[in-house]
This record gives sequence, structure tokens and C-alpha cells, in this order.
Amino acid sequence: MSAAVTPYILPDDESTTRDGIEKRFEELQDAINSPMPHLRTRNRLHALLIGVDKYFNEEDNLSGAVRDARRVEALLLGLVPPVSDENITVLENACDQDIIDHIRRLRTNPFIKKDDPILIYYAGHGSSLPRPPGWPTRSQHIQCLSPSNARVEDGKVVGVITDRAFGALLQDLAKAKGDNITVILDSCHSGSATRTGPNTRSLRRGIDFRDKRSGEKYTVGPTYHGHIWNGFEGQPDRKDSSRALADLPVFSYGGLQSHIVLAACGPNEFAFEDFTIGESEVPVCEGRFTSALLRELKATGPDTITYTELIRRLGNISSQTPQCEGHEKDRRILFKTALKQGNRPYYSVYRIEAGFILNAGQVNGVAVDDVYAVYATSDALARQSEPPLGELMVTEVRPVSSKTIVKSDLHMLDDHPSAVAVLSRVGRRKALPLHVHPQLKSIAAEALAKEVAQFSRDPEYTFVLSSLDTAVFSIVPVGKSAIGFDILDKRMTDHGLHRLDATVDRDVTKLQVVLRAAAHFFYHLNSAPPKPGLRRQISGSIQELSYEFDFDGSGVPRTSWQVTGQPVDLHSPDRGAFYPKVAVPGASHEDRTWYGVTVANRQPGEGVNVYLWMFYFDCRTLEIRSFFQPPAGRVEPSLQAASSIDVPLNYGDAGSLPLTFDLPKERKLDIGFLRIFVSSQIADLSNIAQKPAIGGRVMAQSTLIPPAPAAWDAITIAVVQHREADDVTAIDAVPDPHDVPKTDLREERPSRWAWDPLKTAKGYLGL
Repeated sequence: MSAAVTPYILPDDESTTRDGIEKRFEELQDAINSPMPHLRTRNRLHALLIGVDKYFNEEDNLSGAVRDARRVEALLLGLVPPVSDENITVLENACDQDIIDHIRRLRTNPFIKKDDPILIYYAGHGSSLPRPPGWPTRSQHIQCLSPSNARVEDGKVVGVITDRAFGALLQDLAKAKGDNITVILDSCHSGSATRTGPNTRSLRRGIDFRDKRSGEKYTVGPTYHGHIWNGFEGQPDRKDSSRALADLPVFSYGGLQSHIVLAACGPNEFAFEDFTIGESEVPVCEGRFTSALLRELKATGPDTITYTELIRRLGNISSQTPQCEGHEKDRRILFKTALKQGNRPYYSVYRIEAGFILNAGQVNGVAVDDVYAVYATSDALARQSEPPLGELMVTEVRPVSSKTIVKSDLHMLDDHPSAVAVLSRVGRRKALPLHVHPQLKSIAAEALAKEVAQFSRDPEYTFVLSSLDTAVFSIVPVGKSAIGFDILDKRMTDHGLHRLDATVDRDVTKLQVVLRAAAHFFYHLNSAPPKPGLRRQISGSIQELSYEFDFDGSGVPRTSWQVTGQPVDLHSPDRGAFYPKVAVPGASHEDRTWYGVTVANRQPGEGVNVYLWMFYFDCRTLEIRSFFQPPAGRVEPSLQAASSIDVPLNYGDAGSLPLTFDLPKERKLDIGFLRIFVSSQIADLSNIAQKPAIGGRVMAQSTLIPPAPAAWDAITIAVVQHREADDVTAIDAVPDPHDVPKTDLREERPSRWAWDPLKTAKGYLGL
């Protein structure tokens, strides 16, 4: 148990803030050097962890599912207090019957008491199948887990565990052991694991069972696993209609109270595993969802966060939208707070007239709406033999202290001068988790104190000092006089990017500039709505563009862009990311590849009008560049609810330039993110864009737009010249030859019709 932090002095001026930052450094170092005393309670979690890499058809093999199951095991063993090794079962490359048998063993395990927390984790393939005849589903498809023996036999899918059977197993388990069951699924339900190119770094966790010639999709037989979901168990006359769960969506069973499920992606998306470089510089493969989940649980702990808040924090996994379904997911802490952690720092509190002051603030990771449990002493906290005195909710966060309001008895501290407070539930935190190398503590403390004191009330520029394994950004020494900046965010490191483009001198002001830019960058890259969903109304793609030259309605020459090539889906790209063709810096427009982004309303006639903004986040320089935004003032929505028209965001009538990318010859890769913000109301998001904080700029939007050619044309007008006789009016001067009387030309004509055909022709032709 961490020692209570010495009370800070108020107000939180720059000097006091620096002292608080240095105390936080000591707190983090103590956590590394000193083993924390365990809570004097036992961790009663029981876990079934399943990872499947090897498949009946070798072409379906994965590389990271077993590793993911072992990583979850390591997290459980590292909790304080740890989960007992005897309470963890890991299944590697299991078949469907192995999984079914082990779920049933949880139900009959005498060591699992009623309401003990139970975790079932699965990493591997999933599938979506046509609804079998007679199955009572609202959808035309069913979902299933596809373990190692999943295959097609005699035209039928076998070896899978359907949502109907899986739900029945979980409901039986809940009847025996209570509803404190959490299911985590790192799989998807569409697509295949086929690599799409030699440089592909990602695999999809989904099998598509279909005939390769006809394209017809296979499914299970109508009685498949009927002994499970029909409650037969060898008794054909015994039926339990409550186990018919096939009408519930995608393993969610939202109407049940038996369990809560966390899923890696939505029903129409892909779950990916990515190849990356491990700690020993050896390539490894890890699930994108599992990596994000483990990192958040390490940073926050499983005993302070609700299921909904956890999923919200995972909402920016590239190309995946994590899902959460189940009873009381908005209020329920993971495992019903059964995993109380003993390695949390606790802080002293004291009474003021209007509430209480918590002696911890922004640099400690405190956020508005955090809830702290108050105990009489640190020993009472360690014993956990009695409930807390009450709870405090944070209402205002200062650099090193926080104002709180009491959620119970205002006089709870009157007889407890040594009371301490420990985090019991997190709010909506958005601070940048920052790690500082020990050699840079002094300059970092000075720079952070200035930043925190200046922007303490601005959520875009907040920091929480963190350990190396929970931070996403790190300040490191480079030589004796420079500072470098390491990227620890797995969305970037998994693709090979580990450091910003350049260094800065060891100067407080220059360090402030980068810290401020980093906080702004990650704040907007990680921002997420309370309840994601509006983006599902939008479809979109990135496609190569070709260009030609044309003229607008006024005759002005312009570059006309045409969509070519295969589209890359914005929601779930085939290769897990967008891999553009790159040029070398300075390449001419003829040697570049151009890309356009197009969006449309997925459900014309339904939904709402939406406004769109598009930005490119350059991870090497911290630049955020605007590509598309609505005009200022009252404007029409970017996408009308009733329209299904494809709308270009960075070419054509959008008024912006197409994407083109380049890399210097000495550089192997760069990472960035396109973010399209979607809103039902107009807003001003122009403040999101920022210039590069460090280094050069990766060409994300070209200034080398193909120029219009040296256009030329000619205007021609007839000029008619005629010498008029005195007695001939101008209108009669040039008669129509067709009006000449049909007489013999050799005859003498009346003087009025006398004319010279050659002269007349010369006049008309301007000769």
C-alpha cells in the first residue's frame, strides 16, 4: 500500500505545483523500488482464457491469439492481490467441445462460490452464418465462435459454438454461480484471415464459410448443438425455452442479467491482430483490442472503472468499435468491485467549510467526477475488514489538490484526523499519461509546473505523471544537451513508430512547446463521445484518383478528378489500415499517387443530418492538418439524412486538395491518422488544427496540385463587307441567292438583281 502523500500547501501556484510534481516522481519511483503490501484479502476471480491460433484449415491460422490469452493471464497474476494460479485455466488451440466442457466445469466447480467473479476470455476467429431453418432470430444471420476444428463437412458448418449455445451455457453458469460473469471476445464475425499483400502487418480474426465457386454461404444444421440450447442433456422431453437465445444480437444478450460482454468490434467490422516488435526486438503478433484493453486496465485497474467507461476509453482503436452489452453496464464496476487493488496511492483529506480538500491533483491523475473512498486510517484501508466511512466526488481539479463534495456524512472525518482517501471509481479522464526519464526530472518539473499552472482549467492541456508501462508519451535524454520524445502509444508502436522526428535543446520553453502540442494532439486523437454510434450512419472510402483537364460552366480551365482503383473502407480496411503508395519528397505531380475521401449516408431517409470535419494527425511531428470543414455561419449539413449521394471531402467541389504522401529515402515508415468528426450540429473545430511541433512535415496534403495546362482557344466572328449602291438599301445589298428568279443566267437580268457571285462569296468568307 502506497504511503499517504504529505499535504500540499494551497493555493496551487507555480512553486507549489513544482513541489507536487517532484513528490509525484517520488511516488512513482517508490512503486518501482518497493513491493507494495498486499491487501489482507484474497482475490477470488476465476478465469477461463482461450486462445486459438491453429486451425483445421491452415490458411485460417492466426499468430497472436494464444499470446493474447497468456497476456491476460499475466495481467491477472500481476494484480494486487494476484489471482491464484489455481484459479486460471488457459486453453490453447482448443476445439469447440473443449471449450464447452470447461464452461460447464465452471458451473460445477465447488471452489467457485456464489457471486465470485468469473472471466471468460476468447481470442480467435469468429464467424457470421446464415440463419438455420427454424431458428427464432430477428436477424437473417447468427454469430458464432470458430475454434480450432471449425470447418465445413458435407455442406454444413461444424466445430463452431453458436450464439444460441453459448448463451445457454452462460445462463446455466449464472444460475449456479451468480451473474458476476464477464465475457471478453477478441474476434469478429465477417471476413477471412487472408493476407492481402507482402507487406501486410495485420490479420483479421474472422472466417467466412462459403463455397469458393458459387459464393454460397454455409451454415450449421437446424439441430446443431441442440442438446445445449434446448436443454436436452440426454432427456429429449425436457425443454427450457428460456435458453433459446438466438434472437439476441452478437453475443450481447442485452436483455439478460446473467453476464456482461465486451467485444472487439461491431457486427459489420473486423477485429485485427497486428505484427509488431516485442520487448526483445523479436516480431510478435497481438490483438489490437486486447492490447488496448490491457493497457487501460494496467493504467486504471479493474476495480475503479465501469464497463461503459472502459469501452469509451477504448473507442479509438483503429478501424474497430469495441462493444459492451449487459445489465447495469453504465453503473457496474468491473466484476462488481470484487478485485480490490492494494497498490493504489492514497492521500490525506481535510475538511473545509463547503466540503473537503483531497491532497492530490492533476499531476496525480485526478479528474472531475472521480470518486474516492475514505477510510479512518491507512491500516483500515489495508485490512478492508470494515466498509469505508464514506465517499468523496471530485468537483474541481487543481495542479496538486482537488475540491470534493461528500456523497455521505459531512461529519465523517470529525473523529478521524488520520483519514485517507483512495480512488474507487474513475470519471471521464482525458489527461495525457506522461513518463519522464529520471535524468530529466528537474527540467520536466519546471516545464510542467509552468504548463499546469497556466492551463490547469483547460482539459486539452492536462498531464498525469505515469510509469513507463502506462504512459503514452515519454521525455528522454539524447546526449548531454538534447531532449527526445518517445511514443509509447501501441496504435503507433505496433506499426513501428517509436520517436518523434527530431529533438530539442534542454530548454524549459522549448520543452513546454512540445508538451503543449503533445497534450493537444492526444486529447483530440483520443476524444470520444459518451455514447458512440453516430459514425455508424456514415459510410466512406479512400480511393486513388486520376486527373484530367476540363472547363467549368464559365469556361475557366480546371483539374478534374476521377475516382479509380479499389476503395479502402474507412470503418474497416481489409489490411487493418490504409497503406498509400508513397513518393520521394520533391517528386513531380506525374510521379505521385493521389487519394480522395468520399462519404455517404448509409441509411438515406433515416437518421439525422450531419456535419463533417476531417483532419490528418501526423504522429512524427504532432501536426494536425485540416482537410475538410463546413463553411462558417449557417450552412447546409455535409450529409443530408434523406440523401444517398457520395460526397467528396478533399477533391472535386469540396474545395480542398487530394491526399498524396511521400517519404525521404532514408526513412522506412511514417504513421498518421485520418479522423473524420461527425456531429448532428454545426460547430467550430478550427482550433483542432496545429502546426508541427518538431521536425519537418510529412506530406499529407499536397501543395503540388497538378497545374492546369497552358490552355488556348480562338474566337471567330464573320465580317461581311459590301460596297452599297446609292439606290440599294443596306438590307437589300446582299440578296439571298436562293431568292434569285430561276431564269437562264445568260439572259439579261433586271438591274435590281444584278450581282457578282464571286464578290459576294468573297464578302461572306472574309476573303
